Amino acid sequence: MGGMKTILCLLVFFIAACGHRAGPPTDQERLVAVYADLLVAGVDARKGGLDSAAAVARADSVFKARGLTREQFLAALAWYNDDVVRWKPFWDSVVSVLDDRTKRGGEAHPGPAVIR
Repeated sequence: MGGMKTILCLLVFFIAACGHRAGPPTDQERLVAVYADLLVAGVDARKGGLDSAAAVARADSVFKARGLTREQFLAALAWYNDDVVRWKPFWDSVVSVLDDRTKRGGEAHPGPAVIR
């Protein structure tokens, strides 16, 4: 009987873990800004020949400047990645932000909130 309770508890936990989340774990506007910042930081890191430790530090500065942890970012990104219907508008927003930055300053660099 004890084994059946364990199986039942595990089944309930599994079903709860697989449940549909109502929305992303963070707001889309902030996530779009962070994603765009990270894309630019990655390009800059490759151009500048930064080593991996410096690239990670640069990413951490983006998270800090935007008030988001790496874990929150990854959780929200996973939510969008779960469904192409959610991903496409998210990605279109990222592209739009990068386009706007390029039009404003000639490059798609992050806004002033990002620590360089």
